[in-house]
Amino acid sequence: MKHKRTGRRLMAVLLTIVMTFTQTGIITIAEEENGSTRSEAVMLENGTGSEVEGAGSMPDAEAAAEPDTEPAAAEETSVSSEADGAEAVSDAGAEADAAEDTEEAIAIWNDVVRDGVAFPQTEELDAESGHAFFESQSFTGIAKDTETGTVVGLYILHPNNIGRCGHICNASYAVLKNCRGRHIGELLVKDCMTQAKELGFKILQFNAVVATNVAALKLYARLGFVQLGVIPGGFLMKDGHYEDIIPHYHLL
Repeated sequence: MKHKRTGRRLMAVLLTIVMTFTQTGIITIAEEENGSTRSEAVMLENGTGSEVEGAGSMPDAEAAAEPDTEPAAAEETSVSSEADGAEAVSDAGAEADAAEDTEEAIAIWNDVVRDGVAFPQTEELDAESGHAFFESQSFTGIAKDTETGTVVGLYILHPNNIGRCGHICNASYAVLKNCRGRHIGELLVKDCMTQAKELGFKILQFNAVVATNVAALKLYARLGFVQLGVIPGGFLMKDGHYEDIIPHYHLL
């Protein structure tokens, strides 16, 4: 089975954002005129490809050069140097963008943690722990608005157990508060299911869907998740009282 992957899944045209993460995706969200949302996908192995690296530049220069003449060799060297410089600048810009995306993703995650009504975590992430946390996942998906470049949501995907139960995965989702209601959560869950299947998982399981999280319950029902029952008082709310949790699963 495979639960880690060497490539990165990148969506639409934002192809250089994920230099910071080993297994990170960008889901770019575009809003249509009718108010619906869409996403477009591109798969690149190891985060490279002609769309990112400008691979057409060097082959064209080499083909135009005359190999037996001195000026042609000098021209080729000049083009190569310029291409290397452009690539270095591109890499530096990608790393800066990735750091900014990480910061925005951490802020969204921490906002849900502070609310204390959905995530079991109680400790917030800082820059260092956030990077380590996202990088440790089997896959981390980040959703961005195509018009503003703003990170509007994210998900994390990882094994739910080990060994003979290692084919079951678990995930968590978070959407920027002022962007909720745009079906971004649905896009996140659907992409997560696709990633999980591609990584070799057989089942996606949610361990602790809080009974008061009505929006999540409706979404999971619409997507075909099966409820496993109710665990009474399984979630400690921020105000100190306990709410029921409802585990779910979906075959992949």
